[in-house]
Amino acid sequence: MQLFFNESTKKNFHLSKDESKHVIKVLRKKEGDLLDFTDGNGNHQIGEVLKVNNNEVNILIKRIIKKKKLHNYELNIYIAPTKNSKRFEWFLEKSTEIGIDNIIPIFCMNSERKKINIKRCKNILISALKQSKRHYLPKLHEPIKFDKIFSNKINGDKYIAHCDSSINLKKIICSKANKAINCLIGPEGDFDKKEINLAANNGFTPISFGEAILRTETAGIFIASMVKSFQK
Repeated sequence: MQLFFNESTKKNFHLSKDESKHVIKVLRKKEGDLLDFTDGNGNHQIGEVLKVNNNEVNILIKRIIKKKKLHNYELNIYIAPTKNSKRFEWFLEKSTEIGIDNIIPIFCMNSERKKINIKRCKNILISALKQSKRHYLPKLHEPIKFDKIFSNKINGDKYIAHCDSSINLKKIICSKANKAINCLIGPEGDFDKKEINLAANNGFTPISFGEAILRTETAGIFIASMVKSFQK
């Protein structure tokens, strides 16, 4: 089954030019054939090819099936975009495949990247969603400065990962279940001590990922995988 993404609220709509070409030339679909869609909000849509005309495909949604989430927890990762944008994009792709709910890019004192392409990042999330055949698209938030994280109440367990912590994440995660989990992951060069203290003063527990020093994007994948392993 190939899964397409459809964020339209209409039952009758046209595929994009690229997807129409793929459906016609690669999948060789014809009028009356069925295609599978998701809206990223947990709905599996079954659509019928109504019309194929000049490389344009018209779809009619015939049935909608509500899908359960593949994980029973809420994972929110606040992460500093990496200097190399491809590494951050790799994190977006793999965390979507593993399972994540909210991605909040943060700009820290030691951040080397102060800007990201939100549109491109969202397209990467959608591509990973389709590839992994998931039905819940992670929400990519607008980037915020580190000190703005604490402006609003954050529910659930709260952690800040940094190199000087001696508290291993595994010992904490394996003892908890079915909760919202929030984790701050810093840039290359780690969080500044002032940022660590600010997070601690706002209820964030310092954690480490073990003896090895992980890259920013690797740390994000590590926690997504770790949480998934212990929160089934």
